[in-house]
Amino acid sequence: MNNFIEYLKEQIGNKSLGQIEVLTGVTKSYLSKILRGERSIPKPDTLKKLSKALSCTYEDLMREAGYLSLGTLDMARLKELRNEKHLTLKELGKEINLAESTLSLYENGLREPDFATLKKLADFFNVTIDYLLGRTCHLKNISSADLGNSFIKVPVYGEIPAGIPIEMIDTSYIEDYEDISTELLKGDKKAFCLKVKGESMMPKFEDGDVLVLIQQEDCNTGDYCAVSINHTECTFKKVIKHKNGITLQPLNPAFEPMFFTNQQIEELPITILGVVKEVRRSI
Repeated sequence: MNNFIEYLKEQIGNKSLGQIEVLTGVTKSYLSKILRGERSIPKPDTLKKLSKALSCTYEDLMREAGYLSLGTLDMARLKELRNEKHLTLKELGKEINLAESTLSLYENGLREPDFATLKKLADFFNVTIDYLLGRTCHLKNISSADLGNSFIKVPVYGEIPAGIPIEMIDTSYIEDYEDISTELLKGDKKAFCLKVKGESMMPKFEDGDVLVLIQQEDCNTGDYCAVSINHTECTFKKVIKHKNGITLQPLNPAFEPMFFTNQQIEELPITILGVVKEVRRSI
C-alpha cells in the first residue's frame, strides 16, 4: 500500500486534488484518505477514472496497485530473442531507446522492467509479454485489432472455497462480471473470476476479494490456485509441489495445510483449475 501511495503522489505532482475531482469525479476527501493510508487500494474502475487526470496509464496504475502482477522477466528468453536477431546489447538499446547498461541489468536478473518497457520489448521482438515473463510458450503477439478493446468483461463464478468446480458451472452461477486487461489473454488464454470466502488465505487475500484466474491444468510450485478435490469441492490455496505429492497451503497459520500423495492426486483426483493473476478488493 505504501508503495502505491508514493507512486500516486508522484503522478499527482503539482495538480490539486480539486482539479483531479473535476476531471475524474473522484472526490478530494476520498483521495486525501488514500494518500494518508486511511483507505484501501481503489477499485479498478476508480483507477481508470484517475488515469485520465494523471501522468500515467491505466495499466501502470493497475500494476502499481497490485492488480496486474507481471512476474519476473525470463532472462534466458530475452537473451535468446536478442541473439536470434544477432544484436548486441548496445544495438538493441539503440533500436528501442534503452541504455545498454539497463538492458544488461535485465538480462542478468538485477533489475525488473516496468510494464511500458516490457511492452516495448514484446513489440520489438513480436512476442507476448507473457512469453517474456516465461508464462507461456506462445511466441506470436496478438494485435490490438485482434483483441478489440483493451479490457473485456469476465464472469465471476460464485465463491471459493465454498464454490463448485469450474467444469460444472453454467451461466446460472454467474454472480457478476469484472473488467480485465486483454493483455492477460494473449496466447489464447481463458480467464474466469472467483470470490474469496473465509480467512484461510489472510492476510494476503481477504474475504470478499475477487480473484482473476487463468484457466490451466498445471501450475508452478508456489502459485496461488483454484483447486478441485474429487470433482465436488473447489478450494483456493497456495500449491506446493513435492516429489511424493502436493500441499495445499493456507497463508493463515490458524488453518491446517492439506497434503495429497501422488496416488491421491490421480485417484480422487486433485485438479488445478486456474492460477491467480490478479486480485480485486472493494474499497
